[in-house]
Amino acid sequence: MELLTSIGRKIRTFRQIKGWSQENMAHQLGMSVPGVSKIERGLSDVKISRIESIAEILGIHPSQLIDTQENTNFNNYANAVAGSFTYNKGNMNINSMEEINFLKEKISALQKRMEKIEGIKQ
Repeated sequence: MELLTSIGRKIRTFRQIKGWSQENMAHQLGMSVPGVSKIERGLSDVKISRIESIAEILGIHPSQLIDTQENTNFNNYANAVAGSFTYNKGNMNINSMEEINFLKEKISALQKRMEKIEGIKQ
């Protein structure tokens, strides 16, 4: 069961990094949302073929989901990404994936504005 929980946590973390909801991921996999939820919580036996499908849509190698040697490092990373940390830099506190996604959108908008400005200068 510990392996299933580890795999599920990794899947959830990679999904969150992509900014996807469980619904979005379920749609891409042709699964139900409760099915994705059960996998992420380690409550469902996952076939290798399903792990391969999940890894493919996440853009990772299947071994990144099932490798038990890297669990300690990944758990630290997962805790950070899942929002169980606070990143302090000057006046900035980041506490959740929602805030990270918001900042990604702002950065993207600023990059587009910079591209327009550079286009005008030329």
